[in-house]
Amino acid sequence: MTFKGKHTLSRCEQRAKNSDQPQLSFCTGWQHPFLWTKIVAAQAKLKTWSAAEIVKYLHKTYPQDFASKGGLHKGTIHKWIVRDLDGNKG
Repeated sequence: MTFKGKHTLSRCEQRAKNSDQPQLSFCTGWQHPFLWTKIVAAQAKLKTWSAAEIVKYLHKTYPQDFASKGGLHKGTIHKWIVRDLDGNKG
C-alpha cells in the first residue's frame, strides 16, 4: 500500500512496527443499533452497572459479535457509564 503526497491516519488505522506503512484495520461502531440493543439488553438482564460483568455476559452469549479480535472491552463500556452518570453526552 502506498500513499502519494501527505496523508493522515484516522484513529482506527495503526502503523506497523518498524514501518512507515499503515496496517489495515477497522473500527467497530458499538453504538450501531444492531449491537447497541444487545448491550442495553445485557445491562437490563444482569441489573448491574459493572462493565466487566456486562462484557463477560456479551462474550459468552454473542461471541461472534463481541469476543472476536478487537472485540468489546470493559473499558469501553466503563467510559459510557461514567459519561452517562456525569450527565455528559456520550
